[in-house]
Amino acid sequence: MVVLVFDSDALIKLHKAGILGVVLGEFRSVVPASVYDEVVVQGKEGGHDDAFAIEGILELEGKVSIKKSRTDGRFGRGENGA
Repeated sequence: MVVLVFDSDALIKLHKAGILGVVLGEFRSVVPASVYDEVVVQGKEGGHDDAFAIEGILELEGKVSIKKSRTDGRFGRGENGA
């Protein structure tokens, strides 16, 4: 089975393209906790409407796992999460 691991950019762009729910419905997916924090938690704090929408889509799709990521000083939070 194919497992997709999303970074912030992918979540946001797939949502803006209107296909995030379709993609999440077709594949088992992983969203690193750091990515979820950046897109949803910080996005909601910043008042970004798409953060609320993405949160709703992630909650609807039962195949999405939010996973804690390991750290590596060579990359940013999102890259480490993936």
